Amino acid sequence: MIIRLLWPESALSPNERHHWSVVSRAKKRYRTACWLLALEQKRGQRLPRPPLRLRMTFCPPARSRNRERHDRDNLNARMKSGIDGVCTALEIDDSVFVEVASRRGEPRGDGEVLFEIEADEGRATGADS
Repeated sequence: MIIRLLWPESALSPNERHHWSVVSRAKKRYRTACWLLALEQKRGQRLPRPPLRLRMTFCPPARSRNRERHDRDNLNARMKSGIDGVCTALEIDDSVFVEVASRRGEPRGDGEVLFEIEADEGRATGADS
């Protein structure tokens, strides 16, 4: 299953220093946006059975001056509220992800995060004894 999400705004970065209310509103906005996008995009796609693996591909905005400066830990931290929104839409708990990986993709338009969910076949078949 693949879901395309909006690029997370800079207020979600742990490196930014904003008032807690600004961060709280940004988290709520992003969680809601990701929830709506996941609801819309899950139609016609089948969610694999847990345990699941999650891979996030971060495609920064094409016109971003800092596109090379986004470190992976920071990008992963920005996604916390987005992951929660997607999981709410898919009616799963994020604890079903036994592996979470991230990578950088090519810059695209306003930026996006590709959220790829797949079954963890090794654990699903009992191969991890």
